[in-house]
Amino acid sequence: MRWCGPRDFTILFSSADFRPGGAYRTCLRSPEGKDYWLQGVYREIVGLERLVFTHAWEDEDGKPKHETLVTVTFAEHDGKTKLTLLFITPGEGTHNRPI
Repeated sequence: MRWCGPRDFTILFSSADFRPGGAYRTCLRSPEGKDYWLQGVYREIVGLERLVFTHAWEDEDGKPKHETLVTVTFAEHDGKTKLTLLFITPGEGTHNRPI
């Protein structure tokens, strides 16, 4: 998981039940030693085409804060893979970020 999270953060814990309806939970530690817990549920997994899941940072009691719905799509483009992220956050609208 070298690419998961901001630069210089470490993964202290990670679990995932990678199937529709399965949950994941991760803890990232900042270079200053602060822990950031997040969780979500996989909503849709379509082979090499699409992944839909929820994402929520946890509060101090381990309860999820506001939830974001994330859709990741993969498409062939000029012999390479184009990855597109779509974030839908209640009350904040939609954010589309091609990578």
